[in-house]
Amino acid sequence: MGCPFTAAEEEGSSGVVQDVLDRCSIDKQRSLAVNKDGANHMTPEMAARLDGIVQEAIEGTGLTFGGDRAVTKR
Repeated sequence: MGCPFTAAEEEGSSGVVQDVLDRCSIDKQRSLAVNKDGANHMTPEMAARLDGIVQEAIEGTGLTFGGDRAVTKR
C-alpha cells in the first residue's frame, strides 16, 4: 500500500506487525462467532450455487471438491 512499517512497529512480539499477524491468523478468524453459523444463513440454493462456483474455480487444478465440502489434492 506504499506505507511500510517502521522499525519500531516491526520490533518484538508486542509490535504492530505481530498484532496484525495475530489478528489475521486462521485460528483467530476461526474462533470468531460471526464465522460459526454460516449454515444458518445459507439456503440450499445458495449452497448449491457456491458449490458450482468452487467447482468451476478449481477445474483443471488437480483439486477435487468432495461431497463433504472438502477440497483435496488428487
